[in-house]
Amino acid sequence: DTERFRITSDGYLKIGGHSANRDVGGLSAQMVHLEGTSGSASISLINNQNSGGNSALYLGKSRGTSIGSNVILQNGDPMGSIVWCGSDGNDMISQGAVITAEVDGTPGSNDMPGRLVFKTTADGAATATTRVEIKNTGRMQVNLPSSSGSSSAISNEQAIVGTKHVHTVYHNFSSTNSGLVISNVIPTNSAGTVDIMGGWSNGNGIIFKRFVWCASGDSAISQVFSTAASRYGVSVSISTPTIAISGDYANFTFTFSDSQGSKMEKLKIHFEYHKQFYV
Repeated sequence: DTERFRITSDGYLKIGGHSANRDVGGLSAQMVHLEGTSGSASISLINNQNSGGNSALYLGKSRGTSIGSNVILQNGDPMGSIVWCGSDGNDMISQGAVITAEVDGTPGSNDMPGRLVFKTTADGAATATTRVEIKNTGRMQVNLPSSSGSSSAISNEQAIVGTKHVHTVYHNFSSTNSGLVISNVIPTNSAGTVDIMGGWSNGNGIIFKRFVWCASGDSAISQVFSTAASRYGVSVSISTPTIAISGDYANFTFTFSDSQGSKMEKLKIHFEYHKQFYV
């Protein structure tokens, strides 16, 4: 006879890989281990019912430390994940992609606010990074830039909608008067709009401008509109950006000033553009 499954002395169930002790995703001891060849390592959930019932996979989480406990979760707690891991030739602990459900608010009796977090792993990395979040309100965040550091210029598009590419850049300073250059991000042979919002975190000065631009063998940029507000006599201004063509990229330089020392603290820059030779 051929062995079909095994229950180990630890209480683990192994189907297929009876003697294998796989470290999958950093977990060397899964409660249930299913392994096969030629596509045999698969699970089917089928529901036959003459009503609205369906097949479902339930993942649950409690902060309790004993079987059957119901200790309330906290904001940010994971409630369950689907993790995809691939063999790198040595082991299978590297993540390729992850989908996680997390608590998104303060839970209460019959109240469990949640969000879905979608992660993918960048080339050269072994762990997944958050790319998309769907909040409890239904709001979707795509590649939200970091709010810390001097710059979080995004080298890849956050999104492509139809033929339009989207880049968002967030700059966080402490009273700098140096110009900003967005290099090796926006391709040549492209055209679109760039929105710029600048000012101070305390709201003493703020400005918003929009420009349209084209970049090919040469470049052109013109302002569409501008609006600004001041507070306590502090006003800010943003000059028309300049574009320098450098090989495959159109590099943008942003300059700015205020009425009290030609400085700026925050900039948010949003590109939307079309590539002529790329969909």
